[in-house]
Amino acid sequence: MIDAATVAHHYEALRQEAIEEGRGQGLALFLSRGMMAWMDALAAFTPTRRAELLHLPQALSSEMTLLLADMVIACQEVPR
Repeated sequence: MIDAATVAHHYEALRQEAIEEGRGQGLALFLSRGMMAWMDALAAFTPTRRAELLHLPQALSSEMTLLLADMVIACQEVPR
């Protein structure tokens, strides 16, 4: 779910697109399928706050990569 401020921002961009250019993918979707379809597409292509929380600092990201690689290698080893 995206917040109201994000929807308002993108709607204003869509309105400017309609006024200035009269064309564009967002505008075409809005005119052909309606506002709900446009909002569904906006929600599908807009990063959520949850996705932003998953962003790790570079040092931690590297450590997580090594840890996951070790786990995969451990699963691949054949017991003797």
